[in-house]
Amino acid sequence: MEFKSVFYPTEMDLYDAFISNHQKVTNNYLITLLRDKGILVSNDCSREFLVGYVSQLNFDYLEFKNISNYLTPSSRSEKTTSEIIETEINDDEILQGFDNLKEARGSHNENYNIVLLEGANTTRIEIFYEEVDHSKTRVIQKVTKEGFIDIVKTDKGIKIRHTSNDRVARIKDSFIKQIAENKDDKIEPIRISFSGIADLKYQTIFFTSLLKYIKGLTPETVVKISLSRDDITPLDLDIDDAEKEDLEDNMRQCIRKARFDGESLLETDIYQELKQKGYYLTSMRWISLENLNNPRKFEFEASFVDRGYAIVFEYSLKGVYNFKKEKYTNLITKIPEDEKKNLISRFETAANQVYTKIINEIKELKNDNKNI
Repeated sequence: MEFKSVFYPTEMDLYDAFISNHQKVTNNYLITLLRDKGILVSNDCSREFLVGYVSQLNFDYLEFKNISNYLTPSSRSEKTTSEIIETEINDDEILQGFDNLKEARGSHNENYNIVLLEGANTTRIEIFYEEVDHSKTRVIQKVTKEGFIDIVKTDKGIKIRHTSNDRVARIKDSFIKQIAENKDDKIEPIRISFSGIADLKYQTIFFTSLLKYIKGLTPETVVKISLSRDDITPLDLDIDDAEKEDLEDNMRQCIRKARFDGESLLETDIYQELKQKGYYLTSMRWISLENLNNPRKFEFEASFVDRGYAIVFEYSLKGVYNFKKEKYTNLITKIPEDEKKNLISRFETAANQVYTKIINEIKELKNDNKNI
């Protein structure tokens, strides 16, 4: 999806973009750009020479757009989040909400498509927009991004799954608002969030329980975890990053041991140390095995992030390790879309089951304390 732009790169704009992007801007890429201009150079030329030479050339609009698109990071790596609406919403209401959404956000320089995903009871709103990141060199400051909002019909209503960033979250909120205006019942989305729950142990319980709840999969190992502290400020110069990394590594091993030995994680020395120092679990990456012969391995990542108003739960399927010739391949990030949707759906079901169980437990404890 293209947008109009009056920006044209100078020699230094191109030079900065090329020289700072070592992974994508290889010698072969630069030699190809020169060859497309009818210029032949030796394969032995240094990268610095090639960058300087290419930067001095004139490029037309389409050539520049191709360079910019090549250098721009893909937005497809963004994580996903979701919420549940237990109100019946039919196709006509979805289409009307979509039309009203386009009208309500007409001044935001966004483009939309709406499609019915084949083989699934899902309507997808595709979103195309541009953002400017002034921390990057000028050639790649203006980034064309893509996002999506999936409206999945369920037995009780709908599930809204969408790209987890602020822009798409605002679009999603506007879409829900458009639908709510024509409904008699109040629409209250159900989100996985521990905002307002003082006892941070519940986030740790959530992550470690989620490992075991995904249907058809058995957790094999925890790859990485991240810890945070509520009381860290810019003035906390005594926070030791190395100590934090050691705690994260110890906690990762502890989670694995608790998983296989049946030990209560909350009673371990390492958890008590984390609790005493004010740390709590905010993200986890792990590998799960299919419950099959010669199982594949799937790598998941989940995290809680604070976007300034509430804790948002976001997640992604990082990829698959296939079992071939008596060993596992490297991580393959491209998974067939239908299979990816199925795995994410099972993940979301597990996450909602664990979250509901924890929230009910918290409510019971509050009721018990009231009765004392």
